[in-house]
Amino acid sequence: MRKLWQGEEREFQYVAIDWLNSWPKKWLHATDGRELEHLIGTKSWWDSVDAIATNYLHKWELQFPQEARAVFEQWRYTENIWLQRSCLIYQLKRKNEVDTAYLESLIAQLLPQKEFFIQKAIGWSLRQLSKYEPETVRYILETYPIKGLALREAKKYLAV
Repeated sequence: MRKLWQGEEREFQYVAIDWLNSWPKKWLHATDGRELEHLIGTKSWWDSVDAIATNYLHKWELQFPQEARAVFEQWRYTENIWLQRSCLIYQLKRKNEVDTAYLESLIAQLLPQKEFFIQKAIGWSLRQLSKYEPETVRYILETYPIKGLALREAKKYLAV
């Protein structure tokens, strides 16, 4: 994985991500957090981060929730926007099983950031959640000063 990740051309990272996301559950390890931090935190761009966060990171957190939460608690306070973004979007495929309290706490913390990719992730996570828990999303929108891109994304599927 590291050898692929170190490749100069972007296609090496794409192959690494496809390979990582194809791994069966038995290949997941509780200690994967450090390697995931390296992959997400280096040669970062939205497409690679999103592919890792919404696939492997999602599966890893389901299998090792305590270890993953400890890692996410470190990531949310880092200055690396890609690690923060991963915390916001790893639950996108959870449908109505999102840990909404945790998502809300992340939104409250990261909302003041003007960074496009953080604002987009806030809106995206709320937009996805609105398909299954529209009242929760309405509550969050009424409680926090969500504006601009994040607000437009969040309200996309809400009947206003």
